This record gives sequence, C-alpha cells and structure tokens, in this order.
Amino acid sequence: MKKMTTVVILSLFVFIIGSQSASANSSYKNSTWASSLSNGTLKVQGPGYGNWGKDWVTIDSGVQKYWEVGTSKGPVIIYTKAQSDWKLLQLNFSTGAKQNVKSFNQPVSIVRGGQYGAIVQVGNICYDYSWEQLNKVQCN
Repeated sequence: MKKMTTVVILSLFVFIIGSQSASANSSYKNSTWASSLSNGTLKVQGPGYGNWGKDWVTIDSGVQKYWEVGTSKGPVIIYTKAQSDWKLLQLNFSTGAKQNVKSFNQPVSIVRGGQYGAIVQVGNICYDYSWEQLNKVQCN
C-alpha cells in the first residue's frame, strides 16, 4: 500500500512542476507590455498601439525563468532555458520585433531600467544595453 501511495504522490509532483506558469507586466510611462510563461512558452503582448497592437509575440519555448523591464524603446527581456543558457533581447515598442539579441553562458540580471534600455550585469561585469548596443560600464 505504501508503494502505491508514493507513486501517486510522485506523479502528482511531476505534473505540478511540469505545468508551472507565470505572468508579469512591464511599463514605461503610458506603455505596458504583459508577459506570460505557460508550459515553457514565453509570450509578450503589445502595448495596444502601432503594428503590434494587443497581439502576442512568442519569444521562445523551453523557457524556465524570465525577467523584464519596460523602456521607451520597448521591453527588455532576460530569460533562461537552462542554467547555462541566458538570452537578453529587446522588443521593438511598436512592432514587437526582436532586437539586439545576445546570449551568455552565465546568469544575467537587470541592475536597473532606463529610458532607452537597461543596465544589466553578467557575472562581475555590467553593461549598458541600450540603443541596440552592449557597452561595458561601471557596476555602481
């Protein structure tokens, strides 16, 4: 009887882990972008204007975690598919097109958002991720 109970609990646990979902919003002034992670698929909804409108853009599948911050040029998204695969990108505020896509083999975090992009940290190095560039800056 105990073996059967254990198997049921383990099956339930795997099902719950496999069906995790999350949602968030990032904003800049009057623009807001909704995001959704469901069954590993990360999507971002347009701000309600431009060619993007309120449509959803699929960022990637197999996503485990993500972070975002809103800017005047669109949302900056960081996500990981595995602990050694980190992506950084910005979505065009009006079209939802992926811009300035970067990949890293170590964790990336948002230090702070700004008007045209964000300051991000990769390991011990900080970068100004704005105007479709990635330039080293001081981490203070």
